[in-house]
Amino acid sequence: MELSDLDQHPLAEKYPVRLPVWWCRTGDSGPHPDVEGCTGKRVVLRFEKKFGRIERVFAKLMRAPHELRRPLLDKNSVLWELCNGRRTFAEVCEHMNATFHEDVSPVVHRTHAGIQVFIGLNVMRFVDRIEEIDWDTATREIMQRFAAIRDTHGGDKIFYYGGGGQGNHLPGAYSSATRSVLNSVYRSSALAQEKTGEFWVNGQMFGTMVKGDFHQCDVAFFLGKNPWHSHGIPRARAFLKDFSKDSTK
Repeated sequence: MELSDLDQHPLAEKYPVRLPVWWCRTGDSGPHPDVEGCTGKRVVLRFEKKFGRIERVFAKLMRAPHELRRPLLDKNSVLWELCNGRRTFAEVCEHMNATFHEDVSPVVHRTHAGIQVFIGLNVMRFVDRIEEIDWDTATREIMQRFAAIRDTHGGDKIFYYGGGGQGNHLPGAYSSATRSVLNSVYRSSALAQEKTGEFWVNGQMFGTMVKGDFHQCDVAFFLGKNPWHSHGIPRARAFLKDFSKDSTK
C-alpha cells in the first residue's frame, strides 16, 4: 500500500500505545523525527523470566539471569518512541516515511509489521481513541473504585504497600489519611524486607538492636550482606580495601 492510500487503511485512525514494560534508551541519537518523545537512541526492553519449579533450581545452579533484555534496532527504536498513544497509525507511518524514506518502503506494511511484533510481545496494542483527563478526575475515579471495594468486601481487603524506602519516607506518613478513609487495616513497605530480618536476628542473638563496630574489630564476618554494594558502614569501600590489606586483621 502506498503512503497516498494510507487513509484507506483500516488502522489509519487507531492509536498504537505502549503497554507497561520496563524499557530504557541507550547510546547516541540516530535519525529521528523532530517530535516530542523521539530521541533516535536505541531502545532496550526488559522482560522478567518466568521459571517453573524445576527451571528455578537449574537457573539457580547455573546462575542464569532472571531477566531478558531485548535491544531494538534503530528503526524499531524510533517506532517504539512514536507509539506513545498520542499519534494515530497514519501519523506514525508519516513520521517513519519522512525519517527513513526508502529504507522503510513500503512504509505502511513495514510499520504495521513492526507494531505486530510488539503486540506479539504483549507490549503494545491499538486503541480507538485517546481519553485525556485531569488529575482531579483521575484521583476521584481511583478513590471511587477503592471505595467500591471497601463497601463490597471491607477495608481489610485493601492492602497498602509503599513508603519507607530510602528517599521515600513521607508516603509512609501521609498514606494514613487515605487508609483511614478506606478502613484499610494492613500495610507494609520495602523496609519489611530490608530491616525486619535484621531486627529479628539481632533480637535473637543479642536481645536488642546493635550495629557492628567494624572499624575497631580484628575479624570481620559478613553473613547475608555485601557492604561493598549495600554499604551500611562509613566509607565502606575504602575501609574494606584497607582492612583486606592489613595483615594483622
